[in-house]
Amino acid sequence: MRRRQDRGRRPYGGDHPLSHRSRHPGDEPYRHDAAGREHDRQLQAAGRFRSEWAAFEEDGRAVAEAGAFAVVLEALAELLAARITKQIPIPTIGIGASAECDGQILVLEDMLGLSPRVPKFVKEYAQIGVAIEAAVKAYAADVRARAFPSDEYTYPMCDEPAPVTKKTKMTGS
Repeated sequence: MRRRQDRGRRPYGGDHPLSHRSRHPGDEPYRHDAAGREHDRQLQAAGRFRSEWAAFEEDGRAVAEAGAFAVVLEALAELLAARITKQIPIPTIGIGASAECDGQILVLEDMLGLSPRVPKFVKEYAQIGVAIEAAVKAYAADVRARAFPSDEYTYPMCDEPAPVTKKTKMTGS
């Protein structure tokens, strides 16, 4: 059990075959580069065969028994997610585990259309990446053409303020 400041506990235990490298039932580890950026990961749905269920159910119980306030179920078959949700006393948060979970999360960059590839379970609510790319290209073109920044976006010089004297302090003129 690791303590992550005051955000809660992240159990890493259980007997599930993936649990030695998992953060929650169904989660596959992320791969990051030296700068900490996530790279493509091959996310495979889990729990699609009933023969796999016992291990996932045990992991869900282990997370609850360890004192977690919630458990994240990622890329799990709907029926398995429903079973775990009914079996454990803490909320289940689904990310690709169906509406049978108590709550849902998605990666913001995925749902906004900023990721080049998204898992099957992600609904893209916007294609902001296209708009960002167009804006960056327009900005770069304006900078190269020296059209930006124009006078509208720069600070002009001011006249030097009149010296303050005793008389102007008293009269305000």
